[in-house]
Amino acid sequence: MEKAKTLLEIARIISGNDDDVLAEIEESIDNIEAYAQEHLEEFEERNISIKYDSVEDLQWLVTVNILVRNNYVMQIQEDCSITDFGWSLKSLRTFKEYNLALDSKFEEEDYEIDKYDYNEDDEYDYYNEEMDFIDDENIINWCKYLDSKWFDEDICIGMIDLSSDIFTLFLASEENLEDLEDLADSLGKVISTVY
Repeated sequence: MEKAKTLLEIARIISGNDDDVLAEIEESIDNIEAYAQEHLEEFEERNISIKYDSVEDLQWLVTVNILVRNNYVMQIQEDCSITDFGWSLKSLRTFKEYNLALDSKFEEEDYEIDKYDYNEDDEYDYYNEEMDFIDDENIINWCKYLDSKWFDEDICIGMIDLSSDIFTLFLASEENLEDLEDLADSLGKVISTVY
């Protein structure tokens, strides 16, 4: 039962104490096999076998699925575009609640980085600074950039480690992220910064 309380505490922190989310997670934890059968399509979409995973793993995955479905957590392929990343981030409920903003480069479909910067001597210099964190297919650097941008608001992007090719991300305060890291660790799971 201690593990169930830990899962609920993780969900409480990520969802900002959303009663509906917590009630659904509590119900799913109490009877994970029935919940898994009822939501079998969700598991199949994520290539999760309910026959071979442990009850604890199913409870963990169901908790994450419920947070994703309720827009507290996003899942995105590692090879996504910067605009897909930006729009997914903006769809998170906490993005709106924290009153965050994104640079236009995260929202403009046709945004491209000028890899060369023209200097006074009529020579082209490779412009590397912006490329470091706004390079296509580089979610880690985008997260570093946004974490530094939102530093004064005490908001950062956290990650739930589920898969090597899908990023499972959420927004949290630095303090909450530290608490989430400890809670997940107590379950043998990983929640961390993206980098």
